[in-house]
Amino acid sequence: MQTLTIAIGQAGIDFFCRQFLSPRLQDLIRSMPVPDRLIDVGSFTGSGSGMGTDYSNVKVALSSGYLQGFSPAYRSVTQLASGNPTGSEFKLEFVASGFSAQYQWHETGKSKECTQDIRGMVVCKSHDIDHRFNYAPGFSSLQIHVTAAFEFNTASSTYEVVEHRCVADPGEVSANIPSGSIVRNEIQGCTTTEVSATTREAVSTLDFSALINQIMPASLRSIPSSGNLGHDILFEFGLGESGLGFDSTEGRNGLRIGVTGGVRYKGEAYPAPAPEPLGLPPIPAASDPNYLQTYVSSYSINGLQWACFKAGLLHTSATTGNIPNPDALRCATYVPVVEALSEYEDNDLYAEIVSTEAPTTEFQSVWEMTDATLARVANIPGITAEMPAVMKLRGHSYIEQRDLENALAKWKVSAPLITDIVNYARQSGMVMRQNLKFTVFIDTGEQTPPKLEFTVSRIDLLTNLRLGLAPTSIAQTLKFDYQKNSAKTTFLSTTIPGVAEDLGTPFGNMLWTVVESKYDDCLQRMGAEGVPLPMMEMFHFVFEQAELSVQQGFVSIKAKVHL
Repeated sequence: MQTLTIAIGQAGIDFFCRQFLSPRLQDLIRSMPVPDRLIDVGSFTGSGSGMGTDYSNVKVALSSGYLQGFSPAYRSVTQLASGNPTGSEFKLEFVASGFSAQYQWHETGKSKECTQDIRGMVVCKSHDIDHRFNYAPGFSSLQIHVTAAFEFNTASSTYEVVEHRCVADPGEVSANIPSGSIVRNEIQGCTTTEVSATTREAVSTLDFSALINQIMPASLRSIPSSGNLGHDILFEFGLGESGLGFDSTEGRNGLRIGVTGGVRYKGEAYPAPAPEPLGLPPIPAASDPNYLQTYVSSYSINGLQWACFKAGLLHTSATTGNIPNPDALRCATYVPVVEALSEYEDNDLYAEIVSTEAPTTEFQSVWEMTDATLARVANIPGITAEMPAVMKLRGHSYIEQRDLENALAKWKVSAPLITDIVNYARQSGMVMRQNLKFTVFIDTGEQTPPKLEFTVSRIDLLTNLRLGLAPTSIAQTLKFDYQKNSAKTTFLSTTIPGVAEDLGTPFGNMLWTVVESKYDDCLQRMGAEGVPLPMMEMFHFVFEQAELSVQQGFVSIKAKVHL
């Protein structure tokens, strides 16, 4: 299954490395230990008073090392034409300058110092060497190259960054041998070179990739939790049929991911058949400021509506206490048109509204006569004289072409222009259909109060697409509003004596207009929850700069993120 797809361009990869990975890497490096090293100096003759000093079995142990003044700066990330699949490897480059390694220097060995007294006799004395110093070799620079691959672990169902290679290349090293060390007494000075080489080698073996692996797993493991919408509703972000795809072409390089997007309520899977896999978006160009593009299918939207239905979120009531006009739910208001209510003239009404099945949304052509649509229509050649008639449809929406054609014909718009208007106003839209049960009770205080039962078939357009945060979770979601297109009320039955069947449906229409706003609130809350989108913790879409559009069969989202 694949109901969500994502493409990330080079600018997005660079943002991730520069703004997220680099600062966290620096924080970890500050406490990163430098490997211990043992330098076997051996034996040498040193300078000194008298006949000189012989040193033997000299060893220098470097321990408790750490880096000081070390702040590697992020330089670049390059997608390589390597890995499996090709393009899955990325090379990260960092550079640091002007830092030191702080070590404990412990030198041991033996010394033999010989002197000649005034009588010409040679006197030799031996000593054990056991000296400790602070040691701070300096480095002019360090270049770090880490090659890692972005992968999906099918065993754990998690995304991973796997380190493949790490190379640290130090620049010039200043040995800075402690002033009190016996090594400074070496006549040939070879040990100084060896100390420099050893400390350089110690720094070059620092495992920066291990630090990256400390940062990445927790962050990547946070992606599944971004599908938790609350209310026991969970969207699953496993790997879809397309898997992970990579393009290392310069200027168009990046990665693409197919995501399952399954939906569960209290562990129960959304029972709709899996749709055809959703196509992958194009990778945004390197110059595109919105470097992340996501496609969302109707399956995801219908999964949200099913889960909200299962959670009881599409159930509401209307009373005299929660509608703007309380008189609209009093029997006395309707006695003049429904004589059978005269017996209950002093009683109030209340209503229960519940969706009888999960709503379904389909992508199709729609005609919304908004100001933007009418501005396009105004460009049709020869329409100027008939625009006042067309403007009569301002604010109306149509989900069937013939309904728009009939409305235009009613206002005497000519047939050739009707064809042009239909084509100019056509756009891709999302249309939701649902069936409701609408029951109106008379509040008599009885255990089984008198009631009227109706069904309502309602059609809505999903409009005002936007990104935002879910109200009850950390999920970042595709949100939308529901704009009513039509609602048809049908009378089912009543326990109120004297209410004729032919009066039932008109009375139901009248009552529905009174309470419909309460159900509108349910729909707006569902749209405000929205469809969760995969995201790592700490990352947030830049909501106000996102570009959203309805395409044929999916919603397209182009955005960037911030921390």
